[in-house]
Amino acid sequence: MEKLSLIIAILLTQFSFSQPDGPNNPSSNSINVSIGTISWVNGGNGYTSNNTRAATANMVTGTFSQYLVYKGFGFSIPLATIDGIKVEIEHRNNGGSGVISDNSIKLVKAGAIVGSNLSTGVTWPGADTYVTYGGAANLWGTTWTDSDINDVNFGIAISCKKTGAAGNNKGQVDHVRITVYYTLTPLPIELLYFKTNVNSVNQVVLNWATASETNSYFFTIEKSINGFEFEEVTQIGGGGNSSSLIEYIYKYNTPDIGTSYYRLKQTDYDGKFKYSNVSSITIDSDRKKVVRMISLLGEDVSYDYKGIIIYIFDNGSILKTLNY
Repeated sequence: MEKLSLIIAILLTQFSFSQPDGPNNPSSNSINVSIGTISWVNGGNGYTSNNTRAATANMVTGTFSQYLVYKGFGFSIPLATIDGIKVEIEHRNNGGSGVISDNSIKLVKAGAIVGSNLSTGVTWPGADTYVTYGGAANLWGTTWTDSDINDVNFGIAISCKKTGAAGNNKGQVDHVRITVYYTLTPLPIELLYFKTNVNSVNQVVLNWATASETNSYFFTIEKSINGFEFEEVTQIGGGGNSSSLIEYIYKYNTPDIGTSYYRLKQTDYDGKFKYSNVSSITIDSDRKKVVRMISLLGEDVSYDYKGIIIYIFDNGSILKTLNY
């Protein structure tokens, strides 16, 4: 029998903990005139860090810029509690006399500027420099939902000011990025277990069971090779509304060599979704892969076929099993 090294570990549990999403870049910008008199140009230059910059018009001592607003950060956070928001702004002074510094740094919710001003009054240096505002446990003086963050009109508003010596200066922004920290809301199902193992024909077998389900539309099995970036394997129908034990099984024919990570994404009928724990499995490189499954009649069959299945492996060997 082929030697397999199998390591199964539960990396994440259903107990809640904070996790980050991002940093994400903006995709749109605008000017908000509720503050200041100095406008901005070339706002789109702040989408990436590339030494092309959004800039104010010339500022003289005692003037304030209007808000440069960045939105469209492209978040897709599942049903969760928002724990904190971190904004990083790469900005500079264009080198004129006097000082350019923060005036107002606020978040944007549903298109409206809200919450606390986290301006630190920091002087914008002569070279592009990232400055961090907020953090993993900072909500900027207001409340947030996952829908607020996922909204295309979520963003950041930036205003600067000119102080010090007379003469013209410009505030410049090269890049803005946002990271959101969140804790997943518990699944709307009572998940008894989710586990993985390898069977005798070298398939990864995923088993899970629920004691109850509410508004449960379907499960998506997702896999990853690094534990962070996941892709869809398949979807399995959920139990809708159930108070009885339901057991699920899926056999994956083409797992990756080395360590892979699997999780469940449970989606409700209203489109909201949540994730299970993550299970990892490690397989030696000397394993063989199933390339085809057929019946005794030579017809291709799936893993849930009832009867005799002939497994054909990539090394040319075959194995007959009775699946029931």
